[in-house]
Amino acid sequence: MIKAGTFREELYYRLGVVTVKLPPLRERPEDIPHLASFFLERFSRRYGKSLAGSPRFYETLLKQPWPGNVRQLKNVMERLTALHPGGVLEPQDVAEDQPANSGISPLSSLPWKEAREQYLASFELSYAQAVLARCEGNISAAAREAEVDRKTFYALLKREKEPQAGE
Repeated sequence: MIKAGTFREELYYRLGVVTVKLPPLRERPEDIPHLASFFLERFSRRYGKSLAGSPRFYETLLKQPWPGNVRQLKNVMERLTALHPGGVLEPQDVAEDQPANSGISPLSSLPWKEAREQYLASFELSYAQAVLARCEGNISAAAREAEVDRKTFYALLKREKEPQAGE
C-alpha cells in the first residue's frame, strides 16, 4: 500500500512499534489443551452449563489439523458448549462436530453463499434438536429456552425435512 501511495510510509513506521510473530496452532500443539479449556470455561459460563473435557477429548483435539488456528478452535468449543447438554465432553463429541465425508462435497468446494446456508441450516437443526431434547420434547419450553417464538422454533426443526444440496 505504501508503494501504491494509499498508505503513508511515516504512519506505517509510527504504528509498527512492535511486531509479534505467532506461529500457527499446528506448530504449537502444547497450547491446544490450555486454549480449549479456557474457551470451555468461558462458554460454559455464557451458556449456564457445567462442562468439562475428558483427557481423551483433549487428546482428540491434539490430533486435529486446525487450519483456522485459534479462531477455529474457539468456534468448535463454542459450538460444542452450546449444543452439548452438559457433563463431560468425549472424543466422539469432536468427531460429531467435524463435517462428514460421506460422498457429499465439502462446504469449501461450494460457492460462499451456498456453503454458508448449508452450514447455518445444519447448525440451526442441531441446536434446535439439542434444546428440544433438553426440554424433553416440549416445544414451548424449548422455544422459551432458545428465546424465540414457537413458529421460529418449528422452522428450525423443519430444516431436517428440507433436502440439502447434493442429496
